[in-house]
Amino acid sequence: MRRNEKDLPPGHTEPAGHMIRRNPGAIGIWVTKTYSAVRVGHGHSGVLFRLGDPERVVWYREGRKATRAEVEESIETGLPELLKRGEISVDELAGLRRKAEQYLPA
Repeated sequence: MRRNEKDLPPGHTEPAGHMIRRNPGAIGIWVTKTYSAVRVGHGHSGVLFRLGDPERVVWYREGRKATRAEVEESIETGLPELLKRGEISVDELAGLRRKAEQYLPA
């Protein structure tokens, strides 16, 4: 499936943060008991959520549980987009990638 951006409401603006415009192929649902909201953007027009540690992370692809290989493919194909922006170094991104390992499916 491709990203569908038609019929957006009038006045729609992109959220703050680091969105990558693509279908990632897999999605993780981060289940946590703690979070905080942080106002961001010009004039604080948006909100980002800082999530606490997860109780569990469940991964899906095409309406079913995703395999580890599918999740890893999604991550690996998204990393170059983050590097292109120049907002994070290769070393920082590699560290975050290693930290994410614990949350991937078995």
